Amino acid sequence: MAIGTWHLAHYRCTKAIETYQQLPTHQFQSAWVRTQMARAYFEISDYAASESLFRLVREQEPYRMNGQEYYSTLLWHLRRDAQMAALAHQLIEYDRNSAQAWCALGNCYSMQRDRTSALKCFERATKLDTSLTYAYTLSGHESFAEEDWDRAQMCYRKAIRLDPRHYNAWYGLGMVYMRLDRADMAERHFRRALAIHPTNPALTCCLGMVYEQLNDKQRALRVYARAAQANPRSTLIRFKHAKALVALRRDQEALGELSAAYELAPREANIHLLLGKVYRRQGQRRAALRHFTWALDLDPRHRPMIRDTIERINDESAQEEASMLTVGATGDDTVFV
Repeated sequence: MAIGTWHLAHYRCTKAIETYQQLPTHQFQSAWVRTQMARAYFEISDYAASESLFRLVREQEPYRMNGQEYYSTLLWHLRRDAQMAALAHQLIEYDRNSAQAWCALGNCYSMQRDRTSALKCFERATKLDTSLTYAYTLSGHESFAEEDWDRAQMCYRKAIRLDPRHYNAWYGLGMVYMRLDRADMAERHFRRALAIHPTNPALTCCLGMVYEQLNDKQRALRVYARAAQANPRSTLIRFKHAKALVALRRDQEALGELSAAYELAPREANIHLLLGKVYRRQGQRRAALRHFTWALDLDPRHRPMIRDTIERINDESAQEEASMLTVGATGDDTVFV
């Protein structure tokens, strides 16, 4: 167990999981080990495996508080609002003085976009346990969502003072600098986060985004390519890699990455939008229309833009058919079909 914990502390998550799996059955099935493994899966973005283990822990020891702040964040990422509300209610009911319980409640409010209540909950968590680094980071994330850059930076810096290896706070500062158009500072902070957790796909994507902002498309592509090789089952990285390839007009390679991303997340609207763009550029209008139509069904937020694109493709097809059926100026009645 000690070796597995050491690997997890250094974010060697796959090694940590392998080590825990070698434990005797009675230890492997303990709530503590399952929590550690759930956290390891969470750190490598294997949310399905992480959720399964966290659920087992809740059934096994519903009074366990340690690690529940990460479980609530996992449910936030998965948009499981009903499960998150139930978790927050249970944790508060078991122990109102638990910082983890208030983090879960804060995440619940965050999902409902009640930023003020979320921040109050995270602040309560930091007062109940001044050493819970993640509570400060969650406050920073919420302040970031409110576009309160000064407060976000203050929260992230408090987290770093408590734990200089807390990569989440370094990531948060990088995102703040990205929004402030300080790409040089953003790169520095993302690199610091990656030095702590080199296998995190989201951090790698952020570094690629910095290079995109600097208009260094080739460098961004190299970052995404390395990340895709290291994390072949990450939909986000596959998509970012494909987008970089499309920007460089390497459409065939982009289609390969998008096909892989589609297999991983068939209901992701952005993948269909990019597939539609590539197929349209290649003159494959039928395939383009198919993917734009799927995107229209999956993402109602961008409905006007997608409908406009579909109409333009239909207009292009109609104009092409009309030009083929038009009688030539020389009086030639030949119709090309």
